[in-house]
Amino acid sequence: MKRNYFIVGLIFLIFFVISILTNILGPLIPDFINGFDLSLTMAAFMPFAFFVAYGIMSIPSGMLVERYQEKTVLLVSFILAFCGSFLFASFSYYLVGLFSLFLIGTGMAMLQVAINPLLRTAGGEENFAFFSVMAQLIFGGAAYIAPQIYTYLVINLDSVTQKSDFIIPEINIIGGGANSNVWCQIFADVLNRKIKQVENPIQANARGAAFIASVGLGYIEWDHIPKHIKFSNIFTPNPENRKKAQDNPLSKKY
Repeated sequence: MKRNYFIVGLIFLIFFVISILTNILGPLIPDFINGFDLSLTMAAFMPFAFFVAYGIMSIPSGMLVERYQEKTVLLVSFILAFCGSFLFASFSYYLVGLFSLFLIGTGMAMLQVAINPLLRTAGGEENFAFFSVMAQLIFGGAAYIAPQIYTYLVINLDSVTQKSDFIIPEINIIGGGANSNVWCQIFADVLNRKIKQVENPIQANARGAAFIASVGLGYIEWDHIPKHIKFSNIFTPNPENRKKAQDNPLSKKY
C-alpha cells in the first residue's frame, strides 16, 4: 500500500476519540451514583461493563479484521458505539446503562484492534515505531483533556439551567387538570414557573383548531392568537412548597 499520511492523521484522530470516550467515564461515575442512587459496588459495574468488553472482544475483533479488513471493522465499531450512546440517552436506566457501556466498549476495542495494523500499513513499517509513540502521546493528551471537557459542559449546562427562567418564564395550562387550582399550584411550585390557567381549559383543543382554521382562511395572523386567549387565574411558585419538594427524598431519587 502506498504511504498515505492523510490516513495516518485520521488514525491519530481515532486515538483521540477513543481516549476521550475512555477517560470521560471516570468523571461520570459520581453523577451515575447520584442519578441512579447507586451503591459503590453497583457503580463499579459501570466501568467494568465498559472495560470487560476489551477482554471479550479483542480476539474476535482481530478475527474480523482478518476476514473483512480494517475499514469494515472501523465502520461497525463506530456504529456500535453510536448505538450504545443512543440507547443510554433514550432509556436512562441502570441496566440499560450497563449494556450501553458494554456496546461502547466493544466499539472501542474493535477500533484499537483495527487501527494498529492500519497505522503500520498507511505510515510504513519503517515509521511504525514513531507513529505508535505519537499515537500514545495523543492518547495521553486526550486523557488529560477529557475531564476538562466534562467540567466545561457541566458548568455551562448549569448556567443555561439557571437562565432558563428567561427562556420559558410562564406556561399556559389546559385540559381537565387545569380546572384544579391545587394542581396548577403544584405545577408552579415544581416547575418554578408562572402557570397561567386558561379559561375553559377543556375546550382549548377546539379553540386551537378554530385559531388554525382562521389563520388558514386569512381572518387573523399567527401573532394575533395570544390576544384572543383569556386566563381565569395565574399561579406563581411558592418558595416554601418548592423547598419541600426539593427536600423530598423521592424527588432526589427520581
